[in-house]
Amino acid sequence: MFQEVYAGVFRILVPLPGNPLKFLNSYLIKGTPRSLLIDTGFAFPECKNAVTDALNKLDVKTSNLDFFITHMHSDHAGQLQYLVHEESTVYMSAIEADLYRRSITEEFWLQMNKRVHDNGFPQEIILNSKSAKKVAAPLSKHITPVGDGSNISIGNFVFSCVSTPGHTTDHLCLHDEQKSILFSGDHLLQDITPTLTDWNDMENPLGFYLNSLDRIDSLNTKILFPGHRETITDPRKRIAEMRVHHQKRLQEILDILENNCLNAFEIASQMHWDTRSAWDDLPKNQLMFASGEAMAHLVYLESRGKVQRIIDELPHRFILSSFN
Repeated sequence: MFQEVYAGVFRILVPLPGNPLKFLNSYLIKGTPRSLLIDTGFAFPECKNAVTDALNKLDVKTSNLDFFITHMHSDHAGQLQYLVHEESTVYMSAIEADLYRRSITEEFWLQMNKRVHDNGFPQEIILNSKSAKKVAAPLSKHITPVGDGSNISIGNFVFSCVSTPGHTTDHLCLHDEQKSILFSGDHLLQDITPTLTDWNDMENPLGFYLNSLDRIDSLNTKILFPGHRETITDPRKRIAEMRVHHQKRLQEILDILENNCLNAFEIASQMHWDTRSAWDDLPKNQLMFASGEAMAHLVYLESRGKVQRIIDELPHRFILSSFN
């Protein structure tokens, strides 16, 4: 299923089986002779069928198709190995590409597992290296690294890459200043909030994310095409809502820590989550993401001197700062 959401831009709804997000918005920008596909979906047959069916109906051959990957999460990059043609170019952040390569190594998962275990995650819910999706190595030769300020021209669009770290280490958006449109990936979504987790190389994911919101706000863009859900037609309003959301999250954690000394997993279990299930009934991956988000907010509060981390024993615990 696809629809034209802007002149020359087609949104392809890519199903995400088993994922609460339900769909990915993959965007095809038609050009001559080459076209550009922004994000791809999981490496699942259902995803591949949705994309290839849309390409066929829009008369776009993979031999004339290039790719832009906003970030290396599998719902955005998983299909690359099946869609990339010998003549294709894949534009992505060099930092994200390196993270992608490392994420299929045993060492990467061992380091991440130690970090989350040190913050109170029960061993039985920690994902292991077997959960990493092995990807096709030959993709490397197609990658053209891009970063903040890099330009990509397709058809009558002239895009500039905008680095928006937070959701991932070097998440990239695509901005056409003249047309005042931006493809925001998972940086900014309508109705739902991008996951922020303290698992990767960023020292302060929420701090980076809030700075990235300021960056997008300064562009004064009129229309945002996100990686999930509906088009954002009032970006500044949505950015303001996101700031309020995270401020409430931060205050919620401070309230939980009042007269308490808790680890990140314990704190997450007392936070409000938009789900019908009780905490103990949540699937492993949701427990991981929720706890990772609690960690990201705790790190932000720690950087602001609001909480202190107790590291003399494991798991690490947090208390309100005496200067709070």
